[in-house]
Amino acid sequence: MQTAAYFDDVYRDYERFWWRDGDRYAGHAEAYPCSLLTQMLLRVIKERPPGRALDLGAGEGTDSIRLAMLGYQVDAVEISPVAATKIARFASEADVKVNVLVADIGHFDPPGEYDVVICNGVLHYVENKESVIGSMQAATKGDGLNIVSLWSTYTTVPACHEIVPVFCDDEQGIVTKLYEPWHSEFLYFERDKPETAHADMPKHSHSHIKLIARNPGSWDRALPFQRGSGQRSRADIDVVADQGGRTRRADHRRDGVVAARAVREQDGRPVGRRPPVTPGDQG
Repeated sequence: MQTAAYFDDVYRDYERFWWRDGDRYAGHAEAYPCSLLTQMLLRVIKERPPGRALDLGAGEGTDSIRLAMLGYQVDAVEISPVAATKIARFASEADVKVNVLVADIGHFDPPGEYDVVICNGVLHYVENKESVIGSMQAATKGDGLNIVSLWSTYTTVPACHEIVPVFCDDEQGIVTKLYEPWHSEFLYFERDKPETAHADMPKHSHSHIKLIARNPGSWDRALPFQRGSGQRSRADIDVVADQGGRTRRADHRRDGVVAARAVREQDGRPVGRRPPVTPGDQG
């Protein structure tokens, strides 16, 4: 089955497939105890003026609309025409403007440069990740941000997801290697997270690669503290979702890299701690 046709069916069958519960458009990190990537993005951009944002594989537009409400000029790219129509409707209901484009991100040429480029939950459907990430990086302004989330190979893709082709990446695979030259704001390997968004599928889990990286061109000027001063920026101390909905403060700074990997040992190998989940949580 073609990816666009599959997601047309999915988005047609549900009023909201993603982010069904909670205040999905809140602009503060504390509103997302179950979405570490959303927490971190909001913390990182808090000290930055809004600019242009590109959301690749925008789904129903939650990330796009949230950024638009924070003052960003947003281009949302989505392969599903049904989802694209929903993005426009949801944006109108939220009283913000989002420019919606129907396109396959594997063949999309971004119009100009952006301060923020998001690719949340779509790269595991793309075989040629180098091309997409190369396009994302080329379209990112100096000091701009890329936000990426995709399934990793740590967990085998369940049979119920074999409806469309899936191309997961290793934790130390193509995606993380392509961002090694960039300044890492956040890197997290989430393992065996129970999936709750799909009411029509049996219980299953996914593992994820989640990262926020800053274009190394002139990135120092945006930090609230000078690098090497011994003082830490806001992004270096993070609120990490813990089991049971509690939060804990975690300082995981290492050479400027925030690596929030709360792991324990089980049978001699590290296993990622599972944060609580919310039905329809895409982040």
